[in-house]
Amino acid sequence: LLVRHQTAPVTEASASAAAAQLVNSGQLVQQLAALGLSESELLAEVSQFVKHIVDWLRRHHDDDGSDGLRVNGVADIEESVGSRRFGLKGKVDVSLLVADAAGGDKRLPVELKTGRASFSHEHVGQALLYSMMLDGPEAENSSTADGADGALLLYLRDGPQQQLFRPDRSRRCGLLQLRNELAGWLARPPVIVDEGDGGSTEACEVRLAPLPDPLTGRDR
Repeated sequence: LLVRHQTAPVTEASASAAAAQLVNSGQLVQQLAALGLSESELLAEVSQFVKHIVDWLRRHHDDDGSDGLRVNGVADIEESVGSRRFGLKGKVDVSLLVADAAGGDKRLPVELKTGRASFSHEHVGQALLYSMMLDGPEAENSSTADGADGALLLYLRDGPQQQLFRPDRSRRCGLLQLRNELAGWLARPPVIVDEGDGGSTEACEVRLAPLPDPLTGRDR
């Protein structure tokens, strides 16, 4: 939102004011009620990230993007994306428009994390899936910018820490294998665990097929 609506360079004061305006606007009433938070509590939580966000914007939007990433604008926020090719749906935190080598705009999905930087397999995989879903013909609801060929994983807790990931062949294969494995489990038919008295259909107890155990650090 700061990039989309701010014409002057972003400062901590303007970022704090924008955060306060959003929190106090009433748009978040349902979410606050669900979380059991007051507006002041949410604003206090958000405020600890303001400096880190401003530092990142100064480096990549207000300045010349000397480290190779120059942000020209925002394509969408909380964008719902779907891929018929991969059979996946998701919601991208931020889709940025970044400068490419030819002087045009390139679409870059950004996965924002407010926890400590870990660059875990799960976080990297999530970012790469969004990149694959927004690439080429899969960018069905994208802007006029070229499709994504990578994704940015950005952590904000201890100052901006980021890494740009591109879905090379081995990563694509690994993600699609996991997707196919999960799809195979979900496609299993329900299980009849109790046929009831006399085999009556109405008395049957039916349960969904079991899912595989969650992945843990020991599984990697």
